[in-house]
Amino acid sequence: MTSSQRGSNIAPVPLLGSEVFTEILLRVVLIGVAMVLEFVPAFERKIQPEEAWLYKNPRTNSYISVQLLYVLIFVVPSSVVVFVNYVQPKNRSDISAAHLGFTLAIGVTSVITNALKVCVGRPRPDFFYRCFPSGEGDFNRPCTGPVSVVGEGRKSFPSGHSSLAFSSYMFLALYLLAKLQALNSTAHRFRTHRTLLGISPLLLALLIAISRTCDYHHHWQDVTVGAILGCTVGYVCYRQQYPSIFEQDASLPLAEFPVYGPDLAVENNNFDGHGFPSGFSLHKQNAKLI
Repeated sequence: MTSSQRGSNIAPVPLLGSEVFTEILLRVVLIGVAMVLEFVPAFERKIQPEEAWLYKNPRTNSYISVQLLYVLIFVVPSSVVVFVNYVQPKNRSDISAAHLGFTLAIGVTSVITNALKVCVGRPRPDFFYRCFPSGEGDFNRPCTGPVSVVGEGRKSFPSGHSSLAFSSYMFLALYLLAKLQALNSTAHRFRTHRTLLGISPLLLALLIAISRTCDYHHHWQDVTVGAILGCTVGYVCYRQQYPSIFEQDASLPLAEFPVYGPDLAVENNNFDGHGFPSGFSLHKQNAKLI
């Protein structure tokens, strides 16, 4: 089989219209489930006298509102992806893969976070003043505060701000590290600069998470677990769309990798550890078999 014959069996895998609709519908369903869970009452955990001090911090406004959080986790990654494809040759499959990836991460994280909030029912640090706005009372008595405020006060664990921020920005950090070729053999100059620029979104996520302890809306354990949850989901959703950031072709979405036809034979069945024939490389959407 000639090289040209082999090339005829290689092609990118574009998303069909029905697949795009299914992907979008999945995200709508996830966000819908997360919104429904927002209205589910949390488990009412009994507060022991020796731990009451944990929940007597003053009530303050959120440093980062929910509305601002949504702008940060949706608009910032989307803007970065569009900018990258503006300064580099435009790649529609990359724009599609990136948006499908980070929106899925946000949707999955939202559902898991809200489900855990309902099941765990940990009071927030300012729960006492949600329960007793006058500042007088004890946890052995029924709460006198507004039902919605008290109910929201029982949903401290894990932090939604933390999990959503780390989910979105972990995806974005991996995306930038891949685009900058910071951690693979392709980069020979300014590796440190590329790496620092790539992980910079995680700093913003960290600041968002820390703000939730400063305004007494979450305990440090809440934001820590939220960060771990967000990073995990963000990584998994990234790898669904892109190869490892350590690969030579890390900057290309998996949709750009080739599909081999049934008549493609590879001599000596010589495959590498990633399932590609030895010598396979993919640069600028050109597949090459050596």
